Amino acid sequence: MSLGVVVSRSTPAPTPTYADCLGVACRSGNTGHKARDVPEAPNIAVVGGGLTGLTTAYFLAKRLEKPAQITVYEASSRWGGWLRSEKTPVDVGGVKTQVLFERGPRSMSTAQTGGRMDRLILYQLLCDFGLPLTPLDGTQPRWILHENQLAAAPPCSIIDALKNPVLRQVALPLITGYLKNLFRRTPYPSRDMSIAEFLENTYGSKVLSETLMSAIVHGVWGGSVHDLSAWSVAPHMLGWPAPMSRDDDFTFVPTKEFRLWQRIGSEIDGVAFMKLFSVDNSSMVSFEQHGMETLSHMLVDALESMPNVELRLGTPATDIAYRERFDKVVINRENARPYDKVISALPAKQLHKATKQTLPLEDFKSVSVMTVNVWYPYEDIIPKGLGYLIPDTVPQEENPERALGVFFDSGVGVGAGRVEVNGERLAERGTKLFVLMGGHYFDEGHPIPTEEEAIQQAKNLLERQLGIPKDTPCHAVANLAKDCLPQHTVGHAERITKLDQALQAKFKNRLAPIGGSFTKPGVAGALRAGYDMAFDLTYESFHMNGLEEYGAEHAMSPSFVKVPDNSPMLRYNAHLSVNKKNTESLRRGYEFSPGQETIWPDAAMELPSGRRV
Repeated sequence: MSLGVVVSRSTPAPTPTYADCLGVACRSGNTGHKARDVPEAPNIAVVGGGLTGLTTAYFLAKRLEKPAQITVYEASSRWGGWLRSEKTPVDVGGVKTQVLFERGPRSMSTAQTGGRMDRLILYQLLCDFGLPLTPLDGTQPRWILHENQLAAAPPCSIIDALKNPVLRQVALPLITGYLKNLFRRTPYPSRDMSIAEFLENTYGSKVLSETLMSAIVHGVWGGSVHDLSAWSVAPHMLGWPAPMSRDDDFTFVPTKEFRLWQRIGSEIDGVAFMKLFSVDNSSMVSFEQHGMETLSHMLVDALESMPNVELRLGTPATDIAYRERFDKVVINRENARPYDKVISALPAKQLHKATKQTLPLEDFKSVSVMTVNVWYPYEDIIPKGLGYLIPDTVPQEENPERALGVFFDSGVGVGAGRVEVNGERLAERGTKLFVLMGGHYFDEGHPIPTEEEAIQQAKNLLERQLGIPKDTPCHAVANLAKDCLPQHTVGHAERITKLDQALQAKFKNRLAPIGGSFTKPGVAGALRAGYDMAFDLTYESFHMNGLEEYGAEHAMSPSFVKVPDNSPMLRYNAHLSVNKKNTESLRRGYEFSPGQETIWPDAAMELPSGRRV
């Protein structure tokens, strides 16, 4: 059975049948059947013990039982990569308590980079481990710093939008540009260009690119709209429309997202999924007890209990080489251990070094950021909201720290509910902020401060922009996250194509690089990369390298599937952006019938001819 009607922009869409477009009522034909080229006893290495590597190893170990062997290499002394949640005792202004600082990713946001579908992978992990989820209030106001004032950022009320000078300036270009794209035959650009160039060509507004979009890009990528690729970064953020459908009963969805829906549907426990679904309608999630590092902790605990997994902490993979004679890959020649497959979850720069520059990785860039966590023993000293982002248009004299944004962690709920008082877990008191500095500014010559200098700079910034005196008692910690944010600059898709070809030629696809350097960034992107890699190797082909659908051809002409408008997939995707009343209505549509154990049922649907699928 076909997964659906797949179309690209270069070909007209065929008329689908119900059998082609049942959405989640169809199950993938691959489910439960391993790829034919998987060795009987595969020896697999996963290099990198961050979230991407741990997720990959976990899903591989679930699907490849003994005698398969999976070895995970991590160079540092801890698992989790950039995930780092620290409980810190504080004693400030006579207030003694405990504060949880997220030193890395503060939450899992599903509002950017197509993360709504990626959240399904998180749901599967939570179902597997029985771990509770903490939805955060992502509906609160957010702002952009504009002319030394906080201007409301989308989504916001119509009244706030009318008061906002930035939104007033971009409203007309947005409307006219959208209408122009809506009726244009080929809305995608035929060549890669920067986000700024694409927006200015499409909407004729520099305010849109250099103020509104540059602020958003600062918060997600830490990069510049003049450098980042429209092809690789912008499809979800800019909402390029899918091909127009002549059938009002169907909607186009990206093929990759449709495939994920079917894959997850073949594995997830429907009852447990519904419990998560019923409480989670936020675009941001975290974990109450131990912070975001809970994700890596639970994965490591699971991997340690699996007999087909070996965890090697403090073991860097300094040398990764292909041995053509044996058609295998070895790691660290002095202790050469041949692997049928090596999955690298390393950043491109580290993989380039480990492979002795044999792969075209030198042009994959990343930027560093300085993060400052600040806690004040006072409340009601900041506006109620998510925080604000700082666009490129703010001159350096008004932003000498080269900050990218300030996030109101205590207002959203990051770190709430972690203080033990007489055996009872209570919400944190005080005000907790997260200041993000640097990114592409560090690459442009702005000096990188020491941690002590960064703390003082953050206090100066908060005094100037929020009115919090810099001598206000507080507890602050800083951290330089070197090369933590990959930059998918113009030409990224072409670089992926060249890397894909080099992996086939020089490693016979025995090496597969995954992670933010190549695909989506962030927590959601890490989960997605690991899940997709494990599924592809076990159910599609053991010789896939994970980059096949991210090259220039797919970026220029992405494929879509026509799905019925009333399909659970579309209702689920809408669930995360609708109000509570509509959510209740959608949830009723998911209620189980007697004996039904999943929202991806095998129940047949009537075709026009009366034949059942």
